[in-house]
Amino acid sequence: MKKITFFFRSSMVWHRNDTILAFSSMKVVVLSAGTGSRLWPHTSDRPKSMVKFIGRPLIDYQLGVFQECGLDEISIVVGHCSESVIAPNCDLIYNPQFLTTNMVVSLLRAEKVFDGRHDVIVSYGDIVFEQHIIRSLLDSDGAVSVVIDVNWYDYWSARMSDLFSDIESLVLSDDRTQILEIGGKVEDLSKVKGQYIGLIKFRKDIARQLPTLWRELQQMETYNNRSIDALHMTDLLTFMIENSIELTPIDTKNCWLEFDTVEDLELYERLHRSGSLSFFRVP
Repeated sequence: MKKITFFFRSSMVWHRNDTILAFSSMKVVVLSAGTGSRLWPHTSDRPKSMVKFIGRPLIDYQLGVFQECGLDEISIVVGHCSESVIAPNCDLIYNPQFLTTNMVVSLLRAEKVFDGRHDVIVSYGDIVFEQHIIRSLLDSDGAVSVVIDVNWYDYWSARMSDLFSDIESLVLSDDRTQILEIGGKVEDLSKVKGQYIGLIKFRKDIARQLPTLWRELQQMETYNNRSIDALHMTDLLTFMIENSIELTPIDTKNCWLEFDTVEDLELYERLHRSGSLSFFRVP
């Protein structure tokens, strides 16, 4: 008999054929291994994911949203001050090379998650986001779904005086259904149709390919003018584009925060106290 698949709005997917009824849940990987040097001294004894915002560690906000969306299989890649990470019912995966490597190496430390049986959401550990962003990711059936902030200009302008010091290129197809370029240097705002926020979903068939793609990258001395161990997540996404893997943009208009610097944390706390923190609704 023909296989029938039912998709629910939550993370749950049921597959039914003649003889079996199998349940598969989406998995989550949070990347929280780095030293967070630009948030020092808040990160002197903890990673950025454990820095407190309005009295709660950033990871608490993330775990709360994931759990509200039915996502409870969560792995956290740790490194710097790993013993300080408090995340009940999560699998902690240690990256012993956290001082000399970047995001992609940390991601592949969670290789066991990319078994081809589950879609996988990957989140940076230094962001917080509203629930509807994760719902939009769950609703997407793209090969690689990448959350971008299309209202980025207002947010970046509130955080920094020199936009070009931080923004990266993000070029979309004419119909806005594909990301054609991501993570490059920017000299012209015409190449910035949004900003990647640090949230991705890999469909299970693509998740299965990640270890292979990583081994291909490891055969190179450098990629995108960076050493392989220092690759950013946008470098991996660029490599996927070059390998004909489509990246689907998932739009948001703010509704998230990035905690990259001490100035970020102080700005958000100040805006919250004044009741004008419009970029993120504090739960």
